Amino acid sequence: MDDALDLLDVLMGSRLLARAERLGREEKLKNLPKLKKAAGRVAKAVEVLLDTAPATTEGEVVSVLAAWEAIEKVVPRAKLAEALATIAECVPDRDGDEDAEWRAALASRYGTVRGFIRLLVDTVDFGAVQAGAPVVKALKQLPHLVGRRKVAATEVDQALVTGSWRRLVFANPEVEPGCVEKAAYSFCVLEHLHRALRRRDVFARGGDRWGDAGQAADR
Repeated sequence: MDDALDLLDVLMGSRLLARAERLGREEKLKNLPKLKKAAGRVAKAVEVLLDTAPATTEGEVVSVLAAWEAIEKVVPRAKLAEALATIAECVPDRDGDEDAEWRAALASRYGTVRGFIRLLVDTVDFGAVQAGAPVVKALKQLPHLVGRRKVAATEVDQALVTGSWRRLVFANPEVEPGCVEKAAYSFCVLEHLHRALRRRDVFARGGDRWGDAGQAADR
């Protein structure tokens, strides 16, 4: 059991997470020039809007059409729409976070862990304190999900899917509505497991290095 969890620790910590984080940083750097250009266009449009008086000197309210005419003299509407789309793509949404890029890169490595998931569940008898119990439950369900073509959103632990994982798991445009992206969900659970093992919220019953820290203290 300890050997299996040592392998998981190396696989997640050194091989997958570190590589994914590096790819995430590279993706951010690659997007920086186009994000800067898009932000500049939006800034010009907003500057024109702020400089546009709400009414003329005769007291007539300035129409939306007139405001758009002033903006389009600086930034064409199509270019502004393109800039907004770029910002939406590069900047985390309200469910996003700074981990979005590397988590997307991590999900692309699904083939590395797909066969390991069942082996892990079959080999290790996981226990948990209260904080880690949902992680163990979700992990034990994974082997029943990974072999299927479709997995409904109602079949997964949605409480574990937080931050940028939400978009990757529930909003993948290539996945049928109401279903989840299995690779992203699997890695979401494995990330929780990796962290919970290191905190000893999850442990291996009968394990030594990865065993129950509370029992070890009692001994």
